[in-house]
Amino acid sequence: MSIPFNYKFKQVKGIIRKDDHPLFDDDKLWMVWWYGGIVKNHNAPTQTYIKVVFRQILNDKYDLSDTVHHQKVCITTLGQLRIGSVWKNNLCIEQAIFNIEEFEVDYNQGSWRVNSFELANIQNEKPPFNLEEFKLCWPLDKNYLLEFPFSVNQKLIIPCLEYFARCYGHSSELKRILTTFPWDGVNNCQDRLYAPLDEGEVDDGSIWKVKLKEKLVNDDVVILAHAKYDVDFAQQNIRFIYNQIETGYDKSLPNRPIFIKVLPWFEGLAKIRVSGIKLKNGDFIGLNIIGSSEPEGREIQRDKVLKDQTIIEKFSSPYGEEVLEKHRVSNDHPDTLPHSSEQEPDRNSPQVEVFDPTFVILGNTRKISDIRRDRIKKTSQDTGEKIKVTVTDDLFAGNYASGDAYGNDKNVNKIKFKSISLIESKGVLLGMWEAMLLLKDNHPNQLSSVEWFTFDDNFQSLGTPRLIALAPFNHTESKKLKYEIRNWPYLKYKSSTVRGAIVARIIVDSRHIYIIEIQRRSKADGSSANDESYTGLVFENEDVELVKNTIETFLDKIRYEKGVVKRTLSQLECKANFFMHKSAKGNDLHCQNAVIKALSKMGVKLKIEDEKH
Repeated sequence: MSIPFNYKFKQVKGIIRKDDHPLFDDDKLWMVWWYGGIVKNHNAPTQTYIKVVFRQILNDKYDLSDTVHHQKVCITTLGQLRIGSVWKNNLCIEQAIFNIEEFEVDYNQGSWRVNSFELANIQNEKPPFNLEEFKLCWPLDKNYLLEFPFSVNQKLIIPCLEYFARCYGHSSELKRILTTFPWDGVNNCQDRLYAPLDEGEVDDGSIWKVKLKEKLVNDDVVILAHAKYDVDFAQQNIRFIYNQIETGYDKSLPNRPIFIKVLPWFEGLAKIRVSGIKLKNGDFIGLNIIGSSEPEGREIQRDKVLKDQTIIEKFSSPYGEEVLEKHRVSNDHPDTLPHSSEQEPDRNSPQVEVFDPTFVILGNTRKISDIRRDRIKKTSQDTGEKIKVTVTDDLFAGNYASGDAYGNDKNVNKIKFKSISLIESKGVLLGMWEAMLLLKDNHPNQLSSVEWFTFDDNFQSLGTPRLIALAPFNHTESKKLKYEIRNWPYLKYKSSTVRGAIVARIIVDSRHIYIIEIQRRSKADGSSANDESYTGLVFENEDVELVKNTIETFLDKIRYEKGVVKRTLSQLECKANFFMHKSAKGNDLHCQNAVIKALSKMGVKLKIEDEKH
């Protein structure tokens, strides 16, 4: 018996290929449906396995098989094997587009709970959700779920392993370490996560000071600062991950999955954005976490051990584009990267970085100050003499692995995964949206609709507008570009936070007019000057597909022009123009005059003094 699946899909281009431990040995379509337990990896002990549950896609209607197939994958690849992703020939080719919702959750103890179908049965309670609406392979499924009430008798349900994959830091390396090594003792987590502060550095707790090890990413600093200083809550819940794996492991049954609880690592109210399935009773299953707010707290001072790695290249994933390289590498690169879960990487191998899906930071970002260091390499005698970097063309190996490096000459290079951060709309972008809403309210006879757009959400009139992330430049492009151009897509200094763009459609006098604004880099984000000032784009067209192409083209070309909109106009298919931001006396909002100016570039005349009657 087949299972209907009534959701649309978007095409993606996968880069991770499972070769040495292939997902399937056929050319059928398989969808990631659920996550199973954790299994220790005895072939490559520093790469913990997780079981992933697949259903086969049976026909063009995307009906799914009633039976499921389990496959073991490295826990570092969870960001690539998202629930709803479709795989063929061991490559991701599509992603299901679920419903997107945003919730306010309470992380204080007693305001949430951990549940499972097995646990609910033991306690004679109702199951977490109706399996007729989202069918699992076992009616007493042992996977743990986080439950957050959001209204009377309604709750948000998130699989614990999805919460771990997306909310426990931004790098796969952090997740690998937390599931593989104990917090204390020999060969522990702390030695792999934290470097000692500089000699003489005062650490009295007034500012939370963290020096990251080189394999982590800068955005991991928030959770690791809490793990270091919030010993009674954050650290205990983070320690709990490995403790459960070690306690649940049975040598007599080495392949038996271990089901773990993953708990929030900070207290207080938080926002979380998820995509998933809304159930008939109003509950929501958050299958994919899209973004979350950061915890409030003391300022964090971030430092990091400088990389000794001589060659680093970064590739795209189904969800993001490549970013700039650290040193020159081979001019050619493969279309896909074979990922190994059976071997550890070579010690002398270079490293590639692959992006997991973009993660949206909701609300205010944590205050973080960075220690800036001279990146000149020194000799082992610390004489200050520069070392010549030897660059080879052996970046592209037979396999890539995420574990600790052991041995050499296995033709296995290092790979790590991390998510790109995107900060939600605020400042000028949010001001522009509010100005459009106000104009619609003041001119109801002319403006019949104001909507925001993303490729995942389509056109929406309600809620805070979501942004489209700009893609960092790929390796091939980066080699040809000046530093200020290839660095332009990033919003924040020393992070993977990229700029976003708001896209709005205004239907005015029955005409479809679009406005695009790009996020500005502020001095607080690491800009050497004051807040950036850019023009916006305005264009008109009623063909939705042509509009989408125009948006894609503009967001691609604007990166090369460092935000100068007028230089992109000749490359767009639609009738388009640029508009300036100049405030005018009498505006109800700072950005209202900019919207009026944009509309006037398309021949639409609105007067601020005209009020609705």
